[in-house]
Amino acid sequence: MRRRWLALMLLGVMAGVAAGLAMAAIDGAGRTTSAYARMRSQQLGADAVFFPSQVVFSDADLSRLDEIPQVEAWAGFSGAPGALDEAPGASPLVAVGPGWFNTIERAQVLAGRLPDPQRDDEAVLNQRAYNEARALGFDVGSTLTWRTLAPAEDDAFGLDGPPSNFDWTTAHGPVVKLHIVGVIRIPAESVVSFASNPLLLSGPGWAAAHLGVGPTPPTGLPAAAGFNNALVRLRNGAADVPAFKAAVARVFGRDDIPVKDLADDIKRIQRSLDVERTALLLFAGAVVLAAVVLTTQAFVRSVRAGSEPVPVLRAIGMSRGGLVSGLCAPHVISVVVAAVVAVGAAVGLSTRFPIGLARELDPVLGPHADWRVLAVGVVATVVVTAGTCALVAWLTVRRVEGWRRARRTQLVGVATRAGASVPAAVGTSLALERAPTPSGRSGRPALLAAIVGVFGVVGAVTLVGGIDDVLHQPVRTGRTWDLEAYSALSVTEGTKVLSATPDVTAFALRSRVPSVVNGVDTPLYAVESLHGDIHFVTLKGRAPQSADEIALGPSTAAKIHAGIGDTVAGGRSGQEFEVTGITLLAQTPHSSFDEGALLTSVGFGQAVGDAFSEDQALIRLRPGAPIDADINDLMSRGIGATPPIQPPDVANLAR
Repeated sequence: MRRRWLALMLLGVMAGVAAGLAMAAIDGAGRTTSAYARMRSQQLGADAVFFPSQVVFSDADLSRLDEIPQVEAWAGFSGAPGALDEAPGASPLVAVGPGWFNTIERAQVLAGRLPDPQRDDEAVLNQRAYNEARALGFDVGSTLTWRTLAPAEDDAFGLDGPPSNFDWTTAHGPVVKLHIVGVIRIPAESVVSFASNPLLLSGPGWAAAHLGVGPTPPTGLPAAAGFNNALVRLRNGAADVPAFKAAVARVFGRDDIPVKDLADDIKRIQRSLDVERTALLLFAGAVVLAAVVLTTQAFVRSVRAGSEPVPVLRAIGMSRGGLVSGLCAPHVISVVVAAVVAVGAAVGLSTRFPIGLARELDPVLGPHADWRVLAVGVVATVVVTAGTCALVAWLTVRRVEGWRRARRTQLVGVATRAGASVPAAVGTSLALERAPTPSGRSGRPALLAAIVGVFGVVGAVTLVGGIDDVLHQPVRTGRTWDLEAYSALSVTEGTKVLSATPDVTAFALRSRVPSVVNGVDTPLYAVESLHGDIHFVTLKGRAPQSADEIALGPSTAAKIHAGIGDTVAGGRSGQEFEVTGITLLAQTPHSSFDEGALLTSVGFGQAVGDAFSEDQALIRLRPGAPIDADINDLMSRGIGATPPIQPPDVANLAR
């Protein structure tokens, strides 16, 4: 011990760091599972979204949500038609009501501060908007000029809003020098599409000053707000959603107002977190396996390094137990150091966990100690290191007592007769056969470690390749188009413009109406190809071909427990449809790409009647086309095209 104490301590440090890393990863896996639940609990996340804008009920009086007993708190969000001089094409989302950052959607401030609710000229960014703003030269403290329409102008333009070439300097609505005061993260960013995109959110003071929505009392918004929706926190969470929907129909006097239950979107987040949890557990397993291979070999060499006197001591009468104890005794230093270092390393490395999406969501990052994980980890470290020392010492003493020359196998001869060259046959023998002397060992442990390493690398590369394939092949999530566009042009005029654009190879008209299928809020879709072929991707079965057939999104099919061949009731009249397939749909701010139902154009018309349809052009470009240049070209000719919204599942996978 006096001669080798430093080497014994370093051996313990190596084992302790490995054990600490494994414990930190396991602790991180546990924190990953609970990250979003803890964030929602601490920051009072919303349970549902009140979406009257989907049925063109744009001036809903949000204050009437207070009349619904299930509502604990609400935070309105509205789109005031406007534009920023410094960022053409962008406009803030308007925060409405005193609930924001207070009784619902409390924000985690990443930089700066929250907007003052008494001021109308302050706004905050989410992280994605902040990244884009910095690339454009804006930062916390920057000032933007925000111009909006007057109510009369908004009414004159109608639902489609002003044309893309509208001169906003001529608008007569409020003009505000908007100061960016902070960067925030809110729970809704993970489950609501509008919040997960780059978001510039005005403080609630703007709505109070310019839209008549103050904290005492709220009075609803005029039509100039563009639309009115709200995030809602319910007293009993998701359990109150059915009662809340019924109360919305009663209070607002119409039963077609969609209410998005965020429980399904929360489950999406949890599934993404479960992937990260599994990854961390696999990582911890890999660390343990590698540590066992490495530290075991190091302990074997260390124990055997002290075994030279064993034959002499045995010959003069020392017992086998005494010899084993003598070989183990110096390694008490290693075991104690390993246990202490394991605890320190686990706490120190805990700052690196969780990872990815969970790291963005976890409200409390920094050093963390789960005493259950630490206790089990320390006990396991002591048992493994001490047990390894004892086993190696016992085998060493036993071999010295009863050593006989090892018998060589006929591996060299077999390999040679099988056609292997002499060097290959001899190398195989040296690697796999036990040497004929007590000190000689085979290369089997190294080969085992190499095999495990190759499996790990191949597995990791395969997983990463699969993720990259999803991220770079939009068809994997059902998107067979490159741009989506709204236009004030008629279908005939829009068709002429798109047909005359050289880079456009196909386009279709996608129609969407919020509806109900088997009693569950479900958007209905129809896609009509106008040039080329653009269609939704069918996963199972086939697309509907007649007016009484329907294809369901995977999430919707699971929610209503329907499969191919079943009959479901949907649409305004509750007519029956036969399910012919499971299909992916379009990602929108209101629903995900696996939610909804697809009908034929005729079936869609029969199901929705004269309800307002949200129509959008789906545009496919030639491979390699300059997307930004094509967007600008189409915009100059009256078609406002944008890249499709990325599905949240894909965004989470990218993280």
